[in-house]
Formats: sequence, structure tokens, C-alpha cells
Amino acid sequence: MPQTPELEQFVDSAHSLLARLRKSEPFLPGEMPVLIYTLGQLVQVVNKWDGENYETDHSGSA
Repeated sequence: MPQTPELEQFVDSAHSLLARLRKSEPFLPGEMPVLIYTLGQLVQVVNKWDGENYETDHSGSA
């Protein structure tokens, strides 16, 4: 997957939030929407890349 600044930002945000989830650290009330938004954006970025990759690579090697 190509690294873009947008993707790196979302991955960094998701990693830090998910690390806190794994440690069972409490979230501030405003942080859960940020987590949900970040993961949603990450899914969109991955789906966009996956769709572009599928259109150009039909070899089946994912």
C-alpha cells in the first residue's frame, strides 16, 4: 500500500487510540467520536486504495 501523508496521519491516530483501548485506559467523553471517525476514515482510505489496486491488478495476489 502506498504511504501518503493522509494515510500515515490516520494510521498514527488509530494506533494511539487503539493502544489505549488495549490498555483499558479510560477515554475522555469527546474521544470516542474521534476514534470512530478515525477508523471510518482509515477504512475509506484503504477501500479507495484497494479499489484502485483491484482495477490495475487482476493477478489475485492481495
